[in-house]
Amino acid sequence: SLFASDPYHMLLEVPFRSFLGMFVSIYLLTYAIFAVIYWQACGPCDMGCSTYWDALFLSVETMMTIGYGVPDPTFESCTWIVFVIGSQCMLGILYDATLLGM
Repeated sequence: SLFASDPYHMLLEVPFRSFLGMFVSIYLLTYAIFAVIYWQACGPCDMGCSTYWDALFLSVETMMTIGYGVPDPTFESCTWIVFVIGSQCMLGILYDATLLGM
């Protein structure tokens, strides 16, 4: 019950292998979820990815770096995708800060 009420100390007490496995799983799941969104948006938004693997690469590239090229960097036909990209970037920063802060 003490660990359930204090997630920070619970994560500090978890064995390193479990901690690392948990963070890798969270990163991979996030990549996969955003890849599905990008894959669905590839056609109408002209993002330059035709397969799920292209969308997965775009997802990893978006979360790990912010500098990448797409055919239409302003997303004129899909302004909503800018919010999706921004959300993934912010989520990546949160994950990195949490992992480095532990």
